[in-house]
Amino acid sequence: MQPYLLLTVDCDLRMASIFTRTKALDTLINLFEQFNIQGKATWFLNENHFFITENHELFLHKIAQRRDTIGIHDHVDLLDNKDNEIANYEFCKRSLNKVNIWLKKNFYTNSINCHRMGCLYQREVCYKALSRLGYTIISDAVPGDISLSDHVGDFVYDNRYMPDALLPFFHDYNNYCDHSSTVGHFLNFPIFHMSIVNFNFKRLEKWIQISKEKNYDLLPIVWLFHPYEICSGEGRNYLDEIKITLLQQDIERLISHYQLTPIGINECSTFFYNTK
Repeated sequence: MQPYLLLTVDCDLRMASIFTRTKALDTLINLFEQFNIQGKATWFLNENHFFITENHELFLHKIAQRRDTIGIHDHVDLLDNKDNEIANYEFCKRSLNKVNIWLKKNFYTNSINCHRMGCLYQREVCYKALSRLGYTIISDAVPGDISLSDHVGDFVYDNRYMPDALLPFFHDYNNYCDHSSTVGHFLNFPIFHMSIVNFNFKRLEKWIQISKEKNYDLLPIVWLFHPYEICSGEGRNYLDEIKITLLQQDIERLISHYQLTPIGINECSTFFYNTK
């Protein structure tokens, strides 16, 4: 059984300045390069709220040239009418179009088919919009977890019934919680851990053991974190070397001790489409 490490960065750039945001993004890119993860990371761009195609073009050039997976991260939870399908569609369409226009203008051929909802907001109306926009890969499910509040205090998701060592599963927009589904428009990559702190290595060992007992050929371990998590201070105005070191040590441990092979979501998805 081969365990894979999927480093997925949700690019919510909630930091004091564009300068700090740029430094945080560059630090993550350089950190990944230390472990030869070029082309093996996944970046979910929050274009609607942080205008990455306007403010961070150099960063986009770097990840596009490295052939990292580029996806979109939409915080529809911040929409006033987030239960409206048209509002969802127009909001998500705007971010996708802006990034696609930037890629085409700069002669990149990266295709965007991966999406992650802000706060992992899970609703039929959201996935219906994503389906219309052509997204085929999402990553919102969190096995064993429940979140009762998004940025405006509304209920987000309840994934407590989803089992440990859950493999990516196919579903449609109206049965996104059915982890036993084997067909559908979307391939959903469950999230193992969120944030750069307190990585649960004991749970990782449990997942690996379950996978061996079930004779899995592979096990994707999806790790979600944000650029602002390596910052500290008022308004997150400076990079914190202690947090950067923590992230570096955990990545090294996952690769060297647990033998997790870094891989991007797009590349990993081919294993599941080929066996569909």
